[in-house]
Amino acid sequence: MNPIEPWLQRKLRLAAVQDRLVAGLALGLGAVVLTMTFFFTYAVVWFVVNLGASALWQLVASHALHITHREILVVCWVFLGLLFLGNARTSREYLSDLSLDQAAPPALVWHAGVAGALSALAFNPDASAKLITDILYTGPRLVVGGIKAWRRSFLRKQVDTAGLAQALMILRESPGRVACADLAGQLAGFEADTVLAQLRGMEGVMFLDVRPPAVKVSEELRLELLAMG
Repeated sequence: MNPIEPWLQRKLRLAAVQDRLVAGLALGLGAVVLTMTFFFTYAVVWFVVNLGASALWQLVASHALHITHREILVVCWVFLGLLFLGNARTSREYLSDLSLDQAAPPALVWHAGVAGALSALAFNPDASAKLITDILYTGPRLVVGGIKAWRRSFLRKQVDTAGLAQALMILRESPGRVACADLAGQLAGFEADTVLAQLRGMEGVMFLDVRPPAVKVSEELRLELLAMG
């Protein structure tokens, strides 16, 4: 057996356990955050419609406006669904760009800690909307991240450890980079495309954007692989 393969198998088992722990933690936190979001939405809808809008409607139409418990539940579930949809369609980079187009009124307010920051956001509605949206997407992100981690833990069992170990053996003997085509050609008896795809997920393995495409291992990983004999 390739001396690298037992090390690789241990590494994959440990990574799978870590993935499952991360998945459990993320899904648990996601459930808590989504529950809080659900009840917060329920409270907002109830107060806005049954108190605020109801009073205004009574002035206009001479009768109160009322939304039932079941109708509020429908609104809350639809809102949570829209959060998942929006999270899937919106990039983190876009939401993290909180550049302020307008300065807050006096400099004293700007330096007033949290109050100053909130004041600045109040004068920049685009940044405020992004910040609020980013917070609302926390629950969906945790759930989606947990599902991905759980799925990743099972995908690790499907790794071709023999082929991957052979690829690492070749790379450790090459002080520089190895062309992807050359590496694939040396993986006789293995599914080269699958091995290269799995190699991309390994820490310490770097795919270089050059012509022709090439791959190399970091010096730390090379030393670790050489120590296996």
